[in-house]
Amino acid sequence: MHRDLQHSSLERLPATLRRLAKSMIFSPLTKDVLSRFADAMKIASPAETLGFLPVYHFLLDPTRIPATEALDDLNADTVCYIWGGLLSLKCLHFTRPPLQTGTDIMPRMWIWAYFLYEHQEFLAGAIGLGSMKLFYINMMEFCGYMFQNAANQALMRFVTGSRVLAAHAWTYFSERDDFLEQAQGLATAHQIMTTGDIIVDEILEGISGNIYDLAVLVMRQCALAVPLDCAEPFLDLDNLNFLEMACDFVARVSMVDDPEHSDSVKLPLGFAVASLGIVETLTIAAHTLSHTATTPDSEHVTTMDKFVVLLAMLFERERGDRVLRTAMQQGLLSVLLSISRRDSDTTEMSSAIHNCLLRLLIHDLTPSTIYYHVLGDLEKQFDEISTAVAHLPCSGTLMEVWRTFVSALRARLICRTQFDSHTHPSRSVCGNSTCGIIVEKSKLKRCSRCRSVLYCSRECQTSDWRCRHRVSCDREQLARARTCSIYTRKEYSFLKFLLHEDYLKLKSEIALDLVSSWAAEPDARLLTLFDYRSFPAKVNKCTSEDAESHLSASFRSTGLGDMQVMCLRDGRVGFRKWIFRLARENQSVPDRLKEIAQCADRLSAEEIRKEVETVVQSEGLTTVTADF
Repeated sequence: MHRDLQHSSLERLPATLRRLAKSMIFSPLTKDVLSRFADAMKIASPAETLGFLPVYHFLLDPTRIPATEALDDLNADTVCYIWGGLLSLKCLHFTRPPLQTGTDIMPRMWIWAYFLYEHQEFLAGAIGLGSMKLFYINMMEFCGYMFQNAANQALMRFVTGSRVLAAHAWTYFSERDDFLEQAQGLATAHQIMTTGDIIVDEILEGISGNIYDLAVLVMRQCALAVPLDCAEPFLDLDNLNFLEMACDFVARVSMVDDPEHSDSVKLPLGFAVASLGIVETLTIAAHTLSHTATTPDSEHVTTMDKFVVLLAMLFERERGDRVLRTAMQQGLLSVLLSISRRDSDTTEMSSAIHNCLLRLLIHDLTPSTIYYHVLGDLEKQFDEISTAVAHLPCSGTLMEVWRTFVSALRARLICRTQFDSHTHPSRSVCGNSTCGIIVEKSKLKRCSRCRSVLYCSRECQTSDWRCRHRVSCDREQLARARTCSIYTRKEYSFLKFLLHEDYLKLKSEIALDLVSSWAAEPDARLLTLFDYRSFPAKVNKCTSEDAESHLSASFRSTGLGDMQVMCLRDGRVGFRKWIFRLARENQSVPDRLKEIAQCADRLSAEEIRKEVETVVQSEGLTTVTADF
């Protein structure tokens, strides 16, 4: 700031304050002058405090900040300037300068604030720096005012330490008994942390913790609106803004945690808050708001939209079905049905909620019906769900998607009942490729090392060890460990059972498709892909490069059409693929199908169908076994 501009600004002050201000700017700074300045500010009017803006600008000069290595030997002048910087920051709380002056003051203010924060323990002893609690409140209130200017908001993304201080203030606010009274400061802290590109490392530095500590802070805010520790959780609409801020923050950080961007921060905040109860919180909140929102343009509708979108984001993470299961236990389906009832021809919900409903049903709820434990929870609600869907007032795509979900649920529940009834004996195949007998699993013995391969006798195990298993045992042990880290034993067994049941229903069509492909390309290596991301599962062939990539991961495949690929909806990557081997009692089936393909040009379509049907009927017992 130029000398003449400073002088003209100070001329508006009363004579006594004007002399004090000029002595601070144009004379050496002393403790006596600073004491008089502090006393004067206690009784100054807002207009007089604003008149000292040139003084604040002078005292907050970043060049006066001492280097870290110089803190051990502070001279009197440096101590005075540090004290002056602190007094200026505190005075700014009472000052309401024109909003556009923030571009001058805010960078200096934050650089000094960050210095005081970074060295507050040392400075407390060196210059008698008092409690910083009031300081943080004042800082956030001042920023809340200055943030009314768009230029100041954009400025914050470039100011060093702003997110660190905002996160530190957030921690302080959340630990206070009068948390509810700090709404404005808390909102500003959130706004600073999420302005521009989120730098998670700075936020973690500000809270002096890790990602779990960050999740605890988020949940502390959520608990103000939905106290899960109560006997009957409810949504406190008066504190709904705390829940909205927390949800916005989680959503923004989850956007940073994106594996598609190499420079992103790989921090599982979504997992952390899910484990602490945010799924229950959001479900209860959405359920309450679905009954509270009276019109399509209601403020509650917009809020409910945010909650449902965040739930969908949590479901999209790896093994999101577990998060989804928690949400369904808390009444998620009742929430979605309640929202769907409002999405009628007479009372249309916002397009965002409508699209989010479709997304949840198509990409999350329907694909989740292949998981054993999810089906267990849905089974208890099936009658209620099917009745509610039948009486929904909505129509068009949304109604069709709901009916598809009910059909998928009905079919998979029947399959689960069969799986639990043990009417179908659990069979597996001997791991010795020269044997391949299919018997009940209880009559087979596992390899004691990898626990992945089964054998019908000691002779088969010895033979397979010499020919193949000696090389692949370690890899199969690692593959089994990976599988066990993702699915429980029952979940994995049910997936194999479901795949086998679907194969038995479609085996004639699959065999015809193989013959048709081999007729066109005799040496093609084919796999059958069961895509469970939709209902009914789509069955396609994997050919050429796709087949080669899958077969390269397989240790026991001959590539003669006996490999099945199970494609599941799972996580942000979109899907997870598991390779299984279809074992047949009659191992000559693939070769016989190839023979039919070789003479397909001399046969009619009906003759080919009859030949294929005869071969399929002769395959005997079949089973699906893991082929890691």
